[in-house]
Amino acid sequence: MTSLIRFRVGNNALTELPVEFERLTLLEDLSFNSNQISIIPLVLGNLKKMRNINYDNNPIKNPREDVLAQGSESLILYMQRMYESALTNGLEMIDAQLKHFPLETLTVPKLHSLRLGRYSEK
Repeated sequence: MTSLIRFRVGNNALTELPVEFERLTLLEDLSFNSNQISIIPLVLGNLKKMRNINYDNNPIKNPREDVLAQGSESLILYMQRMYESALTNGLEMIDAQLKHFPLETLTVPKLHSLRLGRYSEK
């Protein structure tokens, strides 16, 4: 099943996406619209070939609405940045057009560096 490119589970009663999705390294298109999913797991950020996520009509609380409102492409980039932060102990969200503090950063183990905007050192 690790060779999946397209995974569609829309119009069901799913409440979560398993963290095992991380193993689907060839996944490009994920659709879980019209379910009961409230959290999009950060492991989706490890799916480097991901091009589209359809998450409409779910009661998603994490990531926040301002991230989701930017669309699939922005969500994918956001998830990739968050996942990478768990590996590098640093997170850079410059130009991510955030309206709220990303609460997901509080769950990143050993986060040592966080940059949410541009600054200049003098």
